[in-house]
Amino acid sequence: MKQRDGELVQLQTELAAAERSRLETQSEVARLAARAQRAEELADEVAQLRTAYTAVEQKHQTMLTV
Repeated sequence: MKQRDGELVQLQTELAAAERSRLETQSEVARLAARAQRAEELADEVAQLRTAYTAVEQKHQTMLTV
């Protein structure tokens, strides 16, 4: 009987550790997903800024040749 109680306690301890690990992993995945989303937003913004820069640069070159 004592052996079974010991096994039960051990399994409960392992289950609690697994649950903590699952929650930590879930939190990390959420954090990384948010960072990935922000990186995508920044990449889009950089692309837009490059396009705008190119347009301004072309206008500047045109004004220099006039």
